[in-house]
Amino acid sequence: MASLLKFIPNSLSLLRILLLFPLIYNIKIDNIVQVIIFSILMLASDYLDGFLARKWKATSITGRVLDPVADKVCIIAVGISLVVFSGFPLLLLIALALRDLIILSAGFFSIINLKRIPESNIIGKITVGAISVCMMAFLFDIEFLKLPMIIAVVILMPVSLISYGLWIYKIYKFSLDKIPPDLNK
Repeated sequence: MASLLKFIPNSLSLLRILLLFPLIYNIKIDNIVQVIIFSILMLASDYLDGFLARKWKATSITGRVLDPVADKVCIIAVGISLVVFSGFPLLLLIALALRDLIILSAGFFSIINLKRIPESNIIGKITVGAISVCMMAFLFDIEFLKLPMIIAVVILMPVSLISYGLWIYKIYKFSLDKIPPDLNK
């Protein structure tokens, strides 16, 4: 039963990636009702995977890596579809992709060298929230939100990178020899 409990949250992360296909198709054909439905399903899977893993004490290394990777894949894939179908700025998408690549690389560095899996912090959550609102402004063509959200995202992206970088720097510089391995959780 315990292995099944670990399987469900990870399956929800994988489901989020699979839901990209119908979501992107519905963005393409401009079926807003279906876009909303698939977006809600993706958001619910994102919330539930972590909630259930914590509630059932079924967190795993795979899940702690898979969840943020799924999030980043979803943001980039939706971003690409918005560039193609809704006028989302290509340069902003490139910046988002670079940010995500840096964060994933830093996360893998932390896992391999520090034996720690970085967790999202409040600044990262606020940044992802701003990115989501920005994407929704383009998806639903909410003109008055587009420029302010682009500005917010452009400001928050380096702030979130710095916050993750500082976390890794503190762990690496000041307590490398004192880090208890937490990869066995």
